[in-house]
Amino acid sequence: MIDLAHQDLHRAYLQQRLENYTLEPTAQFIATTNPYGVAGFERYTGSDVEVHYGGEPGFLRKSFLRACARYVFVQLQCDRITGRIPANRPEAIRLGERLGFRHEGTLRRAYKGTDILIFGMLKEECRWL
Repeated sequence: MIDLAHQDLHRAYLQQRLENYTLEPTAQFIATTNPYGVAGFERYTGSDVEVHYGGEPGFLRKSFLRACARYVFVQLQCDRITGRIPANRPEAIRLGERLGFRHEGTLRRAYKGTDILIFGMLKEECRWL
């Protein structure tokens, strides 16, 4: 089941999973239950939005990924979605690649001395629509 309510609960959970990274006050969240997982969306520019994922094992089901893709590419009408992944999180990097994101660049020592890898997905590349 997809949960669009409980935005404060989803924010707190995702910020904890992201090692207390502070999401923008305007961030929006989509969550799934059983197992619980959250996608947070921030830095919306009109053509791009940044995504952060966090959750219990198995939360990234097709129905949840489709809901996230529809939110970004249909409702927000973005051309692309961006993900920032710390270079010291190889499992998150592999996940981004499996979901269809492409490595586009590196922000050297951008967060607490760690490189941040920039991943992107264009609307026409998204297999979740």
